[in-house]
Amino acid sequence: MLPISRRNLLIGAAGVGALDAADRLEVFASAPGAASCARRRRSSGSADGDAWEPGFGGAAGAPPVVAADADGRSEVFVLAAGGSGTRHRWQESPGGA
Repeated sequence: MLPISRRNLLIGAAGVGALDAADRLEVFASAPGAASCARRRRSSGSADGDAWEPGFGGAAGAPPVVAADADGRSEVFVLAAGGSGTRHRWQESPGGA
């Protein structure tokens, strides 16, 4: 795996990453205190990649999990605080946003 800079975001828990259909590394990590889950994307061959995107879904109860659909879209799941539900985010098209 290519190194990812942690600038612009303090990581509160171990991140998880996967390659999307466009061969970009998608990294998801919990913010300090599990306040949210943030994302950073890096294209193959790029030095640092995009800036960290702010968190989504509210407080997290566990680190995120990422998987790829059969068509290559990335999906991320985060357990809500206290196990009250699941937060879910996905790409709308393979290699897309």
